[in-house]
Amino acid sequence: MVLELAIALPILVILVLAVVEFGLYFTRMQQVALASRAGAEAASQATALPSTDGAPVPVDVLSALDQQLQSSGISYCRVRLEHNVGGTQVELISPVTGACECEPKTKLTPPLPSGEYVRLTVCTELGQLMPNCLACFGFDVSDRVTGSTTILRYERTP
Repeated sequence: MVLELAIALPILVILVLAVVEFGLYFTRMQQVALASRAGAEAASQATALPSTDGAPVPVDVLSALDQQLQSSGISYCRVRLEHNVGGTQVELISPVTGACECEPKTKLTPPLPSGEYVRLTVCTELGQLMPNCLACFGFDVSDRVTGSTTILRYERTP
């Protein structure tokens, strides 16, 4: 009986920690996705978006995004806003915190229906979304990055 417990207990502990860790991850990832949608909505309704590659993401987009993330105690490490407003593809980037790079790495390209679109990607460190409980078992998330992307049609406001 003691031998069975000694064999089964570590497996049960790993399973319980994994369920808790990934449950928290998926819950907090919903907040990142909601922030991505809020930022993309602000970008899709902006009166003017910068038309220079590498320009900073507009402040109103970052504030809409930040407001949603701060309600959950999450911060982003990178925001990438791509648009094809005016017929040219432009990539706008927020200041990067640390070594933060997440998907998608390609520009906004067809096959999109005709029209103008914005794509907003929010990158955050995985350690902010879930505890690092499984690091002692070889699954360390402290150096990983995840993100959420939203594409919306650009709606010009008069």
